[in-house]
Amino acid sequence: MAKYALINGSRVENIIVLDNVNDFQTNLTLVQSDAANIGDIWNGETFSHPPIIESFPPNWGSFIRGLFLNNPYNNVRLNPIDSPEARVSRSRLEAIGITLGFGGTLLEEDYGLLALLWNTAIAATVEASKPSVEDVGSWIALAAACYLPINFNQSTGEMILS
Repeated sequence: MAKYALINGSRVENIIVLDNVNDFQTNLTLVQSDAANIGDIWNGETFSHPPIIESFPPNWGSFIRGLFLNNPYNNVRLNPIDSPEARVSRSRLEAIGITLGFGGTLLEEDYGLLALLWNTAIAATVEASKPSVEDVGSWIALAAACYLPINFNQSTGEMILS
């Protein structure tokens, strides 16, 4: 019996043990190895562990501070349709923003609430002040720079949870 790595491209997809390699049919590459692990990288000669990709926690404070200085956001914020829903939605969004901008935290289960408030504020913006594709691009870049699990619809400016 021998241990074999099943390789798809250069990545080990599975490890199997076989008595006779000729008894196993596959389109994947089989390489006998006692050292290979699932997820390892095969370079044609040796196996290595995949690189560790460091992830960073979302930096909501930097995002909010960036928005407060962002002209397209301020244009949306200052030009609502005059309705009770628009006023309530904007004041709640601003309250969350101020809290986060000064070191507050946003729990993952609250991301949906933030998206709802954001999208309501966008929908309740007068047509002449709706964000352009370039405006939304600035929000997308800011969210990415702050490691946020959100994106924005390029054509409407609505927040999308990743």
